[in-house]
Amino acid sequence: LEGHSDSARRVAFFPYGRRLLSASHYGTMIIWDVESGKEPPVVTGFKGRQVWGISFSPDGLRVAATGGSYVQIWDTCTREPIAALLEVPSGGFHMTAFSRDGSRVAADAGGGTVRVWGSVSGKVVFES
Repeated sequence: LEGHSDSARRVAFFPYGRRLLSASHYGTMIIWDVESGKEPPVVTGFKGRQVWGISFSPDGLRVAATGGSYVQIWDTCTREPIAALLEVPSGGFHMTAFSRDGSRVAADAGGGTVRVWGSVSGKVVFES
């Protein structure tokens, strides 16, 4: 994908398949229209942090991304951050997933640790 200043590290289709999100090594995310090939504006991302995991809410209106010790949620229409979720003291978040109804987001912090937040409130609702 041309458009990143460095290589794309993660890609994921939106739930309905017309758009694609690519995330770079340095934290830039771009939403692409796969039918036209047009490159819409860039989602800022983590500014200097590698994006390790991305997932979409079931309706495609939000995207969660992990980058090092953070999980952040963005609005895919405005391309603005909605919530920055809890920081992990060591290690980092690797994978992320929304619940089927989109009300919660989970992330794997490695070493058997999983955290789950309310995707709107940003409050921790479960931790293992």
